[in-house]
Amino acid sequence: MVRTSLPGLPPLRVLAVLSCGPVSRVFLAVGGGRPVVAKYASLARVQQEVAVLQDLQGAGGAPLPLAVAATPQYSPLLPGARYSFLMSDRGHVSLHGLARRHGLDPAEALRLALDVARRLAEVHARGLVHNNVHAEHVVLRAEPLGSGGRRAARARMAASLVSFSLSCPAGAAPRLDWLPQGPRHHLAPELLRGAACSPAGDVFSLGRLLAGLTGNRGPDHSPLQQLATHMTQRSPARRPSLACVTQRLEALLHAGHPCPPSPALPGLSRWLRACGACVGDTNLRLASNTPAADTRGGRPDSEHQQPPRRRRGGRGVVLAGLLLLLTGLLLGVAAQGFRQQ
Repeated sequence: MVRTSLPGLPPLRVLAVLSCGPVSRVFLAVGGGRPVVAKYASLARVQQEVAVLQDLQGAGGAPLPLAVAATPQYSPLLPGARYSFLMSDRGHVSLHGLARRHGLDPAEALRLALDVARRLAEVHARGLVHNNVHAEHVVLRAEPLGSGGRRAARARMAASLVSFSLSCPAGAAPRLDWLPQGPRHHLAPELLRGAACSPAGDVFSLGRLLAGLTGNRGPDHSPLQQLATHMTQRSPARRPSLACVTQRLEALLHAGHPCPPSPALPGLSRWLRACGACVGDTNLRLASNTPAADTRGGRPDSEHQQPPRRRRGGRGVVLAGLLLLLTGLLLGVAAQGFRQQ
């Protein structure tokens, strides 16, 4: 049983599946009349993450814990008993998904990396280390830059850190056995050796994230690539502090990459709204035709509804037909010439 002062789970209606890993499931849902994020995981992971989120109290953009299931749920989706807890919705579009589906120019990548660095500084100020920073654990939402009716045209992307199940105080060793099998290139080498965590480990992971955002968008000797290389040194003592990284990113942003609201932001805003985020608003706009799902017992009744695919036009079919018709005419003319000979 989870021992916490948080209330029990309210009735939920699932809207979308946000994460579907081998050790946990994360859903976007509606509970208590507002959008929430529900996470199903083992008892130890739930206890660890809820305790960290209660300590952070929103620092680093971390979600606020809202409710915890007092008893376990059993589901064919996950082996064994799984507990669940609710947290506030900080955004459900990951930096990884945005970069993969929409792309980021260097100025946007630099500004978002600076935003992540500042969020990490807030976590470190609480004496905690994230220990699992990568693009899938950075969520984004659009925030207005001004007031009035032109909010969508004057919006910026704001980053928040999520997935704090591996977070622990500096000097402790994180539970890396909770990570699913797969590449762990974003983790600092000292963590993979079983050493205690430190803010330098988050600097290493942030350097990996920065290299991934800018690796295909400039030469290796660019200032961003040089900074990422410096941040990913194998020895923690040779890495810059997070404060130095933040100062360097700020200097690069103001000197070489001035970044007012990007001309591509309206397109990003439309894409965010299609994913369920509301530009300039902290509430989710719920579509009236969203299928309901019952998550009591951890068993959603409806499949995740995929976004409508764009219909492929028939221009290619028409061109192929014209090409075949032209080929047939040429063959007919050639055959007639052979008969005359």
